[in-house]
This record gives sequence, C-alpha cells and structure tokens, in this order.
Amino acid sequence: MTDMAHNQARVPAIGAIRRSRALVAFGHPHENLAQELGISLPEMQALTAPATGGASLSRQQIPAELHQSVAVLFDRLQMSPGPSDDARLHARKRAWPLPFQWDEDAIDDPAAQPIRCRRVGRDVKARSAEREAAVLAELRHGATTELAAERLHLTARSVQRILAKAGGRSAVERADRAQPEWELSR
Repeated sequence: MTDMAHNQARVPAIGAIRRSRALVAFGHPHENLAQELGISLPEMQALTAPATGGASLSRQQIPAELHQSVAVLFDRLQMSPGPSDDARLHARKRAWPLPFQWDEDAIDDPAAQPIRCRRVGRDVKARSAEREAAVLAELRHGATTELAAERLHLTARSVQRILAKAGGRSAVERADRAQPEWELSR
C-alpha cells in the first residue's frame, strides 16, 4: 500500500482490516487513522473497504510493515473512543464490530467472529466504563489478572491494559482503602 513497503514481505490483511474497521466503529475517522499511519486517505479507505470482485478478506495481502503499524495503532487507541459520530455511523451502517468485540488472540484468524454485545443502543463510553469498573472490582476483590479475564470473558491482555490505565495495582489498592467497609463486604 505505501511506497516504502513495495519490496517487503506481505501478510494476510484480515487482521489490519478488522482493526482499522473497529477503530472507525469506535469513532476514529479514516482521516485521523491515515495520518497516524502515514498513509494517504485513499489507502486508508481501501484498507477498510469491502473486498471487490468476489475476493475474500482472508486472501487479501498487505505489506508486513503496514500490518504491524495498524496493530500498534489499534493497541494504542482501542480503549479510547474517537471524536467522530460520522465515523461511528459509517461503521454502524456496515455492521463493523467495535474493538472490544474482537478477541485479541483471534483477530488475525480468518475463522474468528466478533463477540457481539448483548446490549444494543447504549453509549460506547458507558460500556467501556462499565467494563473497566468490572475489571477493577474483580482485582479489588483479590482476583488475579487471569481470573478477572476469565470471569469477565476478556483476554488477560485487556485486563492488563485496563489495570495500567487505572494506574496499576497500587491504584486499585488505594481505591480499595478509600471505599467504605460495607461496600467491600458485598
């Protein structure tokens, strides 16, 4: 896709396509993503466009460097809603899943399917906040990262990101001490 990547190894595009679409669904417009990736707007739009001519998404190829750049960008933005309602609407019309609807360990697997939310029509920020609160509550009550992930149907990596965003274990412990006793005993 990019000039600097023409002579590189190529990899399946499906993971980069899914990550890019998920970021658009989360409110990150194509223009912002293109700028972050250092590619043109048409290249970014092509990355999220449906396969043409009957080509399967799992058969499309992109430069390995672009795939890696998209993965890094996704890791950075997947927990941060973007500013664009237009991007969200564009993705909703196409039924593109949100970042947290993809299992991070399976997003590159052509056979993987997104985990659709049971709740529909709720604000994305509220769902993200609920997920963070649930993770922090699990950790406050002594769950390990792995146990919290299992109980909440998340990956351990997602739990670790939420924990890091909250300020680490010490932040969870400070919040624990700040809560009234009756709340801790529930």
